[in-house]
Amino acid sequence: GFLDRTAIVFRNIFFYFRATLVPVGLSTDYVVPEDLISLRTLAVALALVGGVLLLMFNRKIRSSRMFLFGAVFYLAAIAPMLQVFPFGRSPTADRFSYLASVGVLICLAVLLRKLWRVYRWSRIPLILLASGTLTVFCAITVERLETWRNSVSFWTGVLVENPELSYAYFNLGHHYLIAGDPSRALECYNRAIEIDSAVAGYYINR
Repeated sequence: GFLDRTAIVFRNIFFYFRATLVPVGLSTDYVVPEDLISLRTLAVALALVGGVLLLMFNRKIRSSRMFLFGAVFYLAAIAPMLQVFPFGRSPTADRFSYLASVGVLICLAVLLRKLWRVYRWSRIPLILLASGTLTVFCAITVERLETWRNSVSFWTGVLVENPELSYAYFNLGHHYLIAGDPSRALECYNRAIEIDSAVAGYYINR
């Protein structure tokens, strides 16, 4: 519906921005949240509208061309991925934020550069903060790579986050079938059919 689609758009704009700066709560496969129309979505929508108005009417921000460029770059890069026109099965995917994150990082760099130049006392804290942030992000990346190691770790990770996704069992079964383990593949196909008995492909593969 229109309201649901609009809510997804607003949530995605915020999600990709947040995931770039605070990469926690990530998933290999996202589902449409149950609380799509909620006070949280309304708060996100109001915050985004306020941010756009601030960009348009704040002279200091408009005078900083690089900051303005970063903000516009982010919105332009993320726009095709916001599900205004629905595509794919998932409403959100981490990979959609890769290019758009450049805009977020440009804005962040502009702010940090200003702090560095105007407030000299902030230089040592900024160096420590940057070093700590990079260390934490590297650790998160290493941990995340384990989930993406192969099809088993990938779809098992999906099922840990969403244990009732029939197509996750289907894809896991497909991996076992190709790997020459038909008994485990059969277990996965049976489970997929238990969850959703209306998909012909599950029966065909079984």
